[in-house]
Amino acid sequence: MQQNLQALLPVLGILAAALGGCETELTVEHYPSFYDPSIRTVAVVPFANTTLRDNAGEYLAQRVAESLQANGTYETIGPGELTAKLTEAGLKMPRQAGREDIATALRTLGGVDAFVVGTVRAFSADRASFAEIEHFHPRYGWGYYHGGYYRHRRGYGPYTYGGATVYHYREYTHALVSVDAAVLRVSDGAALYTTPGALTARVQSGDSRYGTRDQTLVQAARAAAERFVGEVAVAPRTVRIDKGKSLRTARAGKRPGELKFTDDFEIDDEALHVVLALPPEADRNEFRLTIAPKGRSAPVAEETIVWSRADDRVQLSFSPRELADAAGGPGKFDVRLHAAGRAVLKRGFEIED
Repeated sequence: MQQNLQALLPVLGILAAALGGCETELTVEHYPSFYDPSIRTVAVVPFANTTLRDNAGEYLAQRVAESLQANGTYETIGPGELTAKLTEAGLKMPRQAGREDIATALRTLGGVDAFVVGTVRAFSADRASFAEIEHFHPRYGWGYYHGGYYRHRRGYGPYTYGGATVYHYREYTHALVSVDAAVLRVSDGAALYTTPGALTARVQSGDSRYGTRDQTLVQAARAAAERFVGEVAVAPRTVRIDKGKSLRTARAGKRPGELKFTDDFEIDDEALHVVLALPPEADRNEFRLTIAPKGRSAPVAEETIVWSRADDRVQLSFSPRELADAAGGPGKFDVRLHAAGRAVLKRGFEIED
């Protein structure tokens, strides 16, 4: 049985490598599902705090505001600036103001399209240590020995017995930040986005005496803020796609609407279909599709596509004869998908006379 498994290992390795080669990474600008260009200015309200850490709500709200400002999708008003604006306008909100109260105050203030509220559930850091065996020093003796694990070994000479273990103690700091947060529209107080459960960030420092609790906690707070902003603002996101299924060529099948995927076409075929399938994260992203003779960069056909979350695939159609005429005759071609000025997918096909 073990010999059979050993014989299979190289085959499994080749298969895994082949399967892994079918995927590639695609970086897109991720748009939140609620995205609306009319939402230009977002205010971050001081978060509620259920932890024992004083000012954790105000602190994390400020980190969210800073991350939003750095992202650039919205003009951002931080919690301190918002409080100053409300005071200057003669508006006061209770410390535990509800969402409707906040929306009403912001409508009166004006100039704010949406606001962020949240509750900090965890905000702590702990220092801990663990022990590792670094070395074992055996004790040596000389004399008659017998028995033990090797019962057949006995005689007179050197032997070991017992010993001393040397331990190395490693220290680390673990920080935990957890928050519930939501984005609401000012005009009607409707919730545009709510975190699905608590958004949690954990950070662990290395074996360093300089990784203090506060330093590690700051890192965790920033990580939590950046994760939230990554969900509610336009931000780069890397997704994995199947190269073999994301960009394919096909001809019409026998039944209406049916496609037969192939890389071989006749010049008299009615149409050459390019089928593009991308994940929902590519929503609102612009792509450029080009077709060029193999080994040449100048395209003989191209299309610009803006992907929609509602699509599972997009089908573009070309005339094989027109492609061949533009290229100077039948032959081999490459269809490429370009994103941000870079070809991210390529597939070859051939048009025969």
